[in-house]
Amino acid sequence: MRKIFCFILISFAIANTTNAQAPSIGRAYGKVTDSLGQPMSQATAIVLKSVVSDTVTKKKKLVLLKGRDTKTNGEFNFEDLPVGTPLVLRVSSSGRSAER
Repeated sequence: MRKIFCFILISFAIANTTNAQAPSIGRAYGKVTDSLGQPMSQATAIVLKSVVSDTVTKKKKLVLLKGRDTKTNGEFNFEDLPVGTPLVLRVSSSGRSAER
């Protein structure tokens, strides 16, 4: 089984707003290719956020923020992501192992 190689360029931009409590907005985009460098269309890319699920034990779990299939050229784009929060990007495709 070939591994999925995901070249990710993550760019975060700070929203320029007059309201000091407005959240900053981030963006993650990239291109999914196979081990031969060929774009992988219809791979699934998801963005997960780690949150505390139990306040007593401080256990964390991953919660889905956004998900989408890649375009025919293997590209994906996520906008309106929280800035300053650790996020996890997972990419998978039918018949292949998931990569982080």
